[in-house]
Amino acid sequence: FVRNAFGNYGDILKEVSYSPMMAVMLTYKGSKSTAAVFEETKGAKVQYPDENFAREIMQLFTIGLNKLNIDGTHVKQKNGENVLTYSNDDIEELSRVWTGFRTQNSRGNIEVGSAYIDPMKIDPRWRDRFPKMGLDGNYIGEGYPLCADLPEKHFLLKGARYRLVDSDGQPDLQIDPNQWGTSLRAQRLEADKSGSLYKALCGGTKECKKSPIVVLADTIPCTGNECKVDTIRTIEVQPGLFYEYVRLPCVHQAFYSNAKKIMRARWNYDQIMCADPRTDSANSACCNQARGCCSSVAKQGFRSYVAEATNQTYWGERMTYSTAQNRCSSKPLCFSPHMGSFCWSKGHRGCSTSRQSSTFYWTNADCQLRAKIDPSDATVAIVHSAFMVDDTKMARHVQESTKTFFRV
Repeated sequence: FVRNAFGNYGDILKEVSYSPMMAVMLTYKGSKSTAAVFEETKGAKVQYPDENFAREIMQLFTIGLNKLNIDGTHVKQKNGENVLTYSNDDIEELSRVWTGFRTQNSRGNIEVGSAYIDPMKIDPRWRDRFPKMGLDGNYIGEGYPLCADLPEKHFLLKGARYRLVDSDGQPDLQIDPNQWGTSLRAQRLEADKSGSLYKALCGGTKECKKSPIVVLADTIPCTGNECKVDTIRTIEVQPGLFYEYVRLPCVHQAFYSNAKKIMRARWNYDQIMCADPRTDSANSACCNQARGCCSSVAKQGFRSYVAEATNQTYWGERMTYSTAQNRCSSKPLCFSPHMGSFCWSKGHRGCSTSRQSSTFYWTNADCQLRAKIDPSDATVAIVHSAFMVDDTKMARHVQESTKTFFRV
């Protein structure tokens, strides 16, 4: 409150909401989405997010219980009673906003309780991924650009933001396997020393300034591998000096056309779903047709070829479907990528068990989105189905048994 005494109330609310002490007091620290719990328990448990903070931030911190006119008097119904600002349905809906909050890692320079000093972070694995309707029938996020409409090379546009991260190159705002930070084989995106991005992140000096936050003052051209990628996670400027790209806020559509199947490699079932081909949602997996492998898919007239992961620019890279196709050049994208045999036999630099199990890959298989309606309250859930994939093999939060519903 002291820091924001001459600021705006929105800044205060953000700091309060990210406070680990507030999250403990109002019990939303560690609150997980219904989908996350459903996935973790393999469908054995249905648990809804904590509703405490969703209620108190409206009732105590902002709008109160009753709607007000501009002169401060109560808005009335025809029967003379006050118009309420929110209902219990609103609380249930908005509780999904406060999922995924967890404390930061402990600091090395403070002995006790350091996790309760820094603002919390959001764990995307626990976060509710589905549409959330705010008050008065407006969806949260309306007015933001669609992620599918982000400009090409948005990480090089004026205003693009980068933040300094640890020397292991692991992002703070996204999730990568911990093993990548210590792997000597890790494939990193390196800034070209002759390029404009390198100069911007280094502050225009030979010895990088190591600024904690860098915002691009102008739109700059790409150089080297920057020209190949659709987006950046982290980029290595000098040995052990990494910056994480903070992507512009954008909104993913719940329903979209021409969906494609994405999946993790090595037959990790329960990890197959649909993705919007316009968004940078997965990596590419090109078929090595000379090394075709037999499978139940092959017996149906399709080949589930062994894929070569040689076309990625860095571990964990995400790209659009069209970029994935272009990366494969004359080879098709795989129907169901399986990379283990190639990695084991070749010892390829871009291969590792953790990399295989942590990255989604585009396939050339079509995928379908369907709406599941709860007739008791007309809420909707999204079901994904892919060609020749049994429903039980899809990610659990988009199976026909899904318990994640939202208002429309």
